[in-house]
Amino acid sequence: MAEQQLTSCFSILDKAHNWNIQDHGINAQYDLLFPKFTTFLNYSKTSHEKAFLISADLSPTLFDNTWCDISSQSVNQLFGKFTKTADGLKFTPANFNQHKRLCISSAKLLSDSKLADCLFTSLFNGIFNSSNLIDDHASAELVVAEHLQAPFATQLTIYGSNHELNELLHFYPLLNQIVDHKIHETDLAVETSEQVLGQLLSHIRLHYCPAITVKQLPYVCWALSRQVEDQNWLSLDHHYLKALFNHLNAEFELSDVEEAVKHITGFYSHAKQFNYDQLLRGAIKVDTSGQVVGQINGLTVVETDTAEFGEPSRITANVYLGDGDIGDIERKSDLGGNIHAKAMMILSSYVSRTFAQNAPMPVSANIVFEQSYHEVDGDSASLAELYALLSALAKVKVNQNVAVTGAMDQLGNVLVVGGLDLKIESFYDIAKALSPNETHTVLIPKGNLAHINLSQRVVDAIKQGTFKIVAISHVKQASDYLLNLPAEADEQDNLFDKVRDSLDRFESDVETHPPLRQKIWQLLKLSRN
Repeated sequence: MAEQQLTSCFSILDKAHNWNIQDHGINAQYDLLFPKFTTFLNYSKTSHEKAFLISADLSPTLFDNTWCDISSQSVNQLFGKFTKTADGLKFTPANFNQHKRLCISSAKLLSDSKLADCLFTSLFNGIFNSSNLIDDHASAELVVAEHLQAPFATQLTIYGSNHELNELLHFYPLLNQIVDHKIHETDLAVETSEQVLGQLLSHIRLHYCPAITVKQLPYVCWALSRQVEDQNWLSLDHHYLKALFNHLNAEFELSDVEEAVKHITGFYSHAKQFNYDQLLRGAIKVDTSGQVVGQINGLTVVETDTAEFGEPSRITANVYLGDGDIGDIERKSDLGGNIHAKAMMILSSYVSRTFAQNAPMPVSANIVFEQSYHEVDGDSASLAELYALLSALAKVKVNQNVAVTGAMDQLGNVLVVGGLDLKIESFYDIAKALSPNETHTVLIPKGNLAHINLSQRVVDAIKQGTFKIVAISHVKQASDYLLNLPAEADEQDNLFDKVRDSLDRFESDVETHPPLRQKIWQLLKLSRN
């Protein structure tokens, strides 16, 4: 399959003009938008279980007003409190039995152990006893106070992250006896359809932006699709939606949504701004024009506590007389993760399969991310590392106006990677700032085509021909773009033949100047004779 230069489908917005979104105003139907949550709500209505756990960042009250959310209440507000009377302390109950279906966030329970203990004990026993509010350090007056016992026939749903729910199960063994079904799954994303879009429009109007129009919805879909890195899916992350609309006014346009996404992802964070300043001033070296042997522009994603952003990274390779070992300097210096180590082994396997099936390679090599001072992990730089190595072996210069991202397998197939939008946009920003008159290209895996949701500034540059994105499915297809010659060809210069010629020269050097261990072996053989 041939490589493909992108001329369309830069984001979900390219599909939006075919959408026929039905505007139903504010409609409380969410069965298509939140199918798992809807299934859970229907199940809870017919179930006799006392409590449910659901991995969700949305309160059930957003979908069903028969629930009462008590996440903002203290233990005294929910159950009641002791007050002084002429006859001593007396318990005054709150209206805890007013609602038969309660819900509460896991974060609230983890931060209020007194509420959690009383709630779980009451659920387990089916009875509330005010003595459960007394701790070990209570006064004697409180211990002998007049206590209340009352039925507690309430259903409770605890919602929150999967991690928080499991923490509750760990810290409160009694909860394990109350909950029959451990943790219900909810909807994190939904596949795009016109029916889903109609329900999404209603959902946004009801909970985030009452004035949103049908025209504005695709702009929001761009952000939600970018969040899950797939043009066919939309994120349903409540916190992300809330943050998005906190940055938007009622008359927002696409550019406003793009700006909001920048703020949310940390585009203006100190870490990102400082790193980019170092790249633009040359403190961190990246070449975006010219040609260099054994050097290539890889693309990475940097994650900090407050930001996530892409960044071009200079990858270099050196080769020398050796025994076929391809060294990973990141791994040797304890700066490489396990996935990156695996990727390097796959790369080495492909090189051996291609160039050393009948005899070991007489060279060794080192590959490194230059000026990288933090852990490198993942396999998305495999394709770039391969071509840095092949360039060094063949002594063919790499075009520095090209950047590469892509994993690979042992057969040379190029595999999908994550963080594509951030990677592409980072190279665009840096390359255009350093070499504004150059046409730049990014090579990506063909399997990632549906994962692109680029900002409009990059889309405009692609349409103007000053920036290109090329999708490839095999490592051989990258050679023409990176090295200006094919990987293989019958009657012309090609990369693989140059690599083989170079290996032959190294083999000749081995025969003329054998390595020390080979000399020692020859001496041992002579001494035995």
